[in-house]
Amino acid sequence: MKDSLDIEPSLDNRLNLIAVLDWGLGHASRSLALAARLRESGERIYWASAGQALEMIKRETEDEDCFELPAYDIKYSTRQMAWNIAWQSPKLLRTIRAERKAIDQIVEQSGAGRLISDSRFGCYSKKVPSIFLSHQLRPIVPTPVQWMYRRWLVPFDAYWVPDEAGEKSLSGKLSAVANLEPVRRIGVLSRLSGLNDSCISQEEKSEDQTFDIGILLSGPEPQRTKLERELLILLRDIPGRHWLVRGLPNGTRVEVPEHVQLTQYANPGQVYKLLTKSRLVVCRSGYSTIMDLHEISHQDILLIPTPGQTEQIYLATLAAQAGWARTARQGRIEKDDLIKK
Repeated sequence: MKDSLDIEPSLDNRLNLIAVLDWGLGHASRSLALAARLRESGERIYWASAGQALEMIKRETEDEDCFELPAYDIKYSTRQMAWNIAWQSPKLLRTIRAERKAIDQIVEQSGAGRLISDSRFGCYSKKVPSIFLSHQLRPIVPTPVQWMYRRWLVPFDAYWVPDEAGEKSLSGKLSAVANLEPVRRIGVLSRLSGLNDSCISQEEKSEDQTFDIGILLSGPEPQRTKLERELLILLRDIPGRHWLVRGLPNGTRVEVPEHVQLTQYANPGQVYKLLTKSRLVVCRSGYSTIMDLHEISHQDILLIPTPGQTEQIYLATLAAQAGWARTARQGRIEKDDLIKK
C-alpha cells in the first residue's frame, strides 16, 4: 500500500477542501482515508458535507473546519434503482444547483487552494483546481442516465479513482471509462490501512474479543433499517456472541437480544476489531466496505447488496466470482446464511 499520494500539492497554501456526498457513510470513510494520505504529504484539510456523513467527519476530525452543504437525502424505497432515482430527480437537481451556489462561497471563505469532490456533482469551482473522486465513472444505469452522468463530470479538471490498475482492480468496469481526462488511479483508500491489534484498547483486550457474527451496516434508508430488522429476527435464534454496528452516528437505540452487542457508530479501531475478531462478517457490498475488506484477510464474508443498487450488486458478484465472499439477497436471508461455512 502507498503511504502517501504521488500528486501535486494544492497550489501554495496546501489547503484542500473535500466535499463529501451524504449517501451512506462510505464516501465519508474513503475521504477520511484520502485526507490521512494528504496530511502525510504536508497538506491541510477543510471539509464540506451534510447529514450523517458530516457527523462522521466531525467525530474523527475535531481539529479541522467543517462546512455544511445541502443534503441529498436519497431514499431507496423500492428495489428498482432507475425508479428510485427517477422519482427523486427533481430533488437531486435542486441539490446540485444549491451546492453549486454554496461551494463557491465556501471556497472563498476557506481560502482553499484545491477542491476535491467525492461524488458531489455540483462541487466544482472556476477559482481553484477541482477534482472528482469516484470509483464509478461509468455507472450501471440506462444509457440516457449515463449521458447525463457524463455531462455532470465535464466541469471537473481531473478525476481520481480510488483503485489499482489491471488485475488488482476492485471496481472492475465501473471505473473503465474512455474520453475522460485526466483520470488517475490513486490506490485503494481505507481507514484501516496500517492498523493492527495495537489499535484495540486495553479495556477491550481484557474482554472476550471474539464474536460469532459481526454485522456492519450503513447505506440509504429505509433499506438499512429493513436489513437491520431482518438480521435481528434471525439472530434471536442463533446462539453465540454477536456484534451489530448500526452505522448511525446520531441514531436512536433499538432493542436487541441479550447475546447481541450493539454499537451505534464504530471508529476505525472498532471496525478493525469487528472485521478481524468475528468468525463471520456480514455487511453491504458498497465500494468503501469492499476496500476495507481488502485490507483485512477474512475467511467468511457475507455480502448483502442494497436492493436495486446496481453498483453493489455488481461488486458483490465480482467478490463471489473471485471466491473471497458469499452473497445473499435482502428479504430472502436464511438462517443457514449466517452460519460460518
